Amino acid sequence: MSQQKAADQALFKQYLDGECTKEQLLIIQQYLTDKAYTESIQSLMAAEWQQIQAEQHVATSSLQDRYQLFLAKTHQTTPVRSLWAGWRRVAAAVTLLLVSGAAAYHWYSTPSKVSKVAGQWTLLENPPGKRSRILLPDSSIVYLAGGSKLRYPAGYGNNHRQLFLEGEAYFMVKHDTTPFKVTTGKITTVDVGTAFNIRFLKNQPEISIAVAEGMVDVVSPSHQLASLTRLQQLRYNIYTGATKRTLLEHEAQIGSWREGVLVFRNQPLREVAAELERFYGVTIRFVQPDLADISMITTFRNVPLHEALNILSLTAMVHCKQEGNVVKISRTK
Repeated sequence: MSQQKAADQALFKQYLDGECTKEQLLIIQQYLTDKAYTESIQSLMAAEWQQIQAEQHVATSSLQDRYQLFLAKTHQTTPVRSLWAGWRRVAAAVTLLLVSGAAAYHWYSTPSKVSKVAGQWTLLENPPGKRSRILLPDSSIVYLAGGSKLRYPAGYGNNHRQLFLEGEAYFMVKHDTTPFKVTTGKITTVDVGTAFNIRFLKNQPEISIAVAEGMVDVVSPSHQLASLTRLQQLRYNIYTGATKRTLLEHEAQIGSWREGVLVFRNQPLREVAAELERFYGVTIRFVQPDLADISMITTFRNVPLHEALNILSLTAMVHCKQEGNVVKISRTK
């Protein structure tokens, strides 16, 4: 049996009152699905049930109907036994959970592939076109972009907080005395508690780190490269070791892909195309290679692929033709 953990009582009360933020709902979702919190959650629900019993009477049949509706909305066919085995005993508390918490399951997305490597590593992976939110064992939150991989060794959250990233991810780090480290290639970003985005894409020469809140240190095996604060970005060339620090205009430029917003400022069309490939899960080809050098200033805001291609055609003055899962970019006639 897994070692039992204590759920945050104040946070659970916020949940029952419908006052949680999306980030807090991720923690609640962990409570509801992790067997280690079963006893703690059942105890909190029992206490809520006792309080409600003193205030009102709730029909069991009505609760059963609501519970089945909850299962349908969360795409489950049977109760999660570890949590709901005693659900009748705390039926009224369950009703509150259904009303205030179903939305957490509706928008929460897990990686397409979660696997254990030789029992020592946990690997989280998304194909192009898939984005996900991940609650790590230490309650830090990761938004993993399409075409990205995140892995960490056994013991994460206990004696270390070391992650390895290929692709792009936005991190919201829970404050802790144990440093939070993300290694991309030959460099490591070190943090204690903040929010930042890292981009390390295949076949691209640079690693980009941008800070939304707080401060991070970026280090190589031999020395510290930079300390970054809010709205600062560092670009590191993986071939030459050269670095470039810039100050971004606004926070929307950092990890806005999490909300379906892609922002480009004076970036070559090849970078825009690479981002669209990962975001929409398509392959983009340039009929004339020199088109990849066109500089772009544009923003895509939660638009389907065909609208994104229309915007691209107008702003870059090119022709975009989609054939199945392939998009060809050519000069306008």
